[in-house]
Amino acid sequence: MASRRLYKYAVDLFIELLTQVQGKRSKPYRCNNADTNAWRDWCVYYENAGVRIGEDFIRRYIEYGLQSWFNDSMTETQKYNVRFSWVFGKAAIKRWNALDANTRQFCVTTHLKQRFKVVRKKKSSTRLTSLLKKVRPIEEKFKNEYLNTPRGLLWCKANTTLYNHKSSACAMCNYKDECKEMLLLNMPSVYKLRGYK
Repeated sequence: MASRRLYKYAVDLFIELLTQVQGKRSKPYRCNNADTNAWRDWCVYYENAGVRIGEDFIRRYIEYGLQSWFNDSMTETQKYNVRFSWVFGKAAIKRWNALDANTRQFCVTTHLKQRFKVVRKKKSSTRLTSLLKKVRPIEEKFKNEYLNTPRGLLWCKANTTLYNHKSSACAMCNYKDECKEMLLLNMPSVYKLRGYK
């Protein structure tokens, strides 16, 4: 079953997007047993269907689920009382499965994002950013394992974040140009973060 981390992510995202649609809430949202049971049943259903449950799938699912409740046919009371279990319950699964991916995305874009100006706020990842920029001792150890050998290039691809101009191993490596090219192809955001535009 999906991890507690994904459950927390789903609840936090649901609250974040629900708050954007409803405006300011008068009281904090608290999950109840129905919410927890809906999540568990939802996970079992999609895992049995062979769906990989990750953050991207959860985000798309919540966005579609919320747009289902915030339309002209819903009363203000219903809109204010939307629960997590309404978005992840059995009826929500049927709504999701009734449409193809393009139609669901069209509904979300036209009804939720344009009408309510809902956007997913990006969390600042300064810790991750600094981690990817600096030279880490464990990576240096891996990079030195097969330094200047064809095997070393594949070794680095499997075990490191590839070329880093601050790394002494990378500075000495005969395959640094190929490694930098692999970085661009496999991790373009890291490539850009390290300043190789």
